Amino acid sequence: MDQQPTCSKYTHFNEEDEKVEETKPLSRYTMYILPKHSVHNVYVSYAGNGPHEIWIQLDSAKQILSVLGEKLSKIPLQTLKYKPKIGTACIVKRYKSTLRSRGMVVDIRANCTYMVLFVDYGNTAYFSWDEMYTIPSRFIQPKVMAMRYTLAESQTLQLTSESLHAFRKFCNNKLLKMLVVEEGTLESLPLCKLRFGNVTAIDILKSNLMLRYLPRAAPDVATDVTISHVNNCGDFYIQEKSSISELRKINAIVQQNCRTAPTIHGSQLSEGLPCCAVSPVDNKWYRTKVLSNINDVVKVSYIDYGDKHTVKLTDLRMPRTNRLTTTCPFALKCSLSGYDDRKDSPANGALYKLIAAREFKMRVVAYKNAVPQVELLDEEGHSVTEELEKELHSLSLGSVPEEDQTEE
Repeated sequence: MDQQPTCSKYTHFNEEDEKVEETKPLSRYTMYILPKHSVHNVYVSYAGNGPHEIWIQLDSAKQILSVLGEKLSKIPLQTLKYKPKIGTACIVKRYKSTLRSRGMVVDIRANCTYMVLFVDYGNTAYFSWDEMYTIPSRFIQPKVMAMRYTLAESQTLQLTSESLHAFRKFCNNKLLKMLVVEEGTLESLPLCKLRFGNVTAIDILKSNLMLRYLPRAAPDVATDVTISHVNNCGDFYIQEKSSISELRKINAIVQQNCRTAPTIHGSQLSEGLPCCAVSPVDNKWYRTKVLSNINDVVKVSYIDYGDKHTVKLTDLRMPRTNRLTTTCPFALKCSLSGYDDRKDSPANGALYKLIAAREFKMRVVAYKNAVPQVELLDEEGHSVTEELEKELHSLSLGSVPEEDQTEE
């Protein structure tokens, strides 16, 4: 027979202990209920589960939380006398820290470990019974400082790892403005909107979900495209010719919008932030996305073309219209089928000469890591892959092998 897991010294109870434990009342925390349409300054204390479950702390409660933590640190600790149940309130120490926090058991594992919710922060951790301590009633009376919400409009989004990463970056260590959209019910969490300056959390999510998609085509089906930017064989960008007129309209809106659009402060910048930036190539405004920021020198991606540049913070603007942040990028990243793993400079240089700023017929052969593997045909029906092979062969013939070189 398999040996059952034990719970160290707290495994065995006599009948009297069990009876007392079952009748022992559970101490309950209470929480803040924020009214619909109310606006608050908040911090996101935990967003590990994404926008569908975010934990909010009121800025106005920051001092209360600080005092509470200070008082918790001074009381003598006593291990829980009764076997913990779901809902048991306790004191636990934060991960790899001596700091104490209020907790509540939310799950029990078969190996006698307990999932404890840090009620003032929203994250969870596992503890053994002897790592959980009795909490005096005076520390249960203050309302919990973390409130659980769902970001409004996020429920229908098909989230990706990129969008979740950008969302967490947006929420991290910022004082945000929160609008309560709906109060919670027994079946659903309350809904909220979050804003930092002129940027909303839902804009961050949507801008990092916007990807143009071309379906895998039959052998005789091709799309007319223009090559907008070339990095290498596995990383170049195309624009569909059918969308060029729409791109021109968007660019016209960008130029007009950025004349009066607000500037962006360094504290507002986060990875994935949708914005507009001046291009160092032609000094015009274009839609961009923030990639990084070091000392107010910002690297951005020009999402409608595919190129990346470093610009000054003063060369960024925040779009005033939703159309600029909700229209899909016009540039689609592609790789040349059969050459997507070729990173050597001869192939990349040869490809650039063959395709940069030219028009082609393009067919999607497959997808690899969400990037379309494509074939390109020029106006005469010649395959770019075949032309590239000829070019590389010519280059190899033009180079003299080292062993054939003779010293003069």
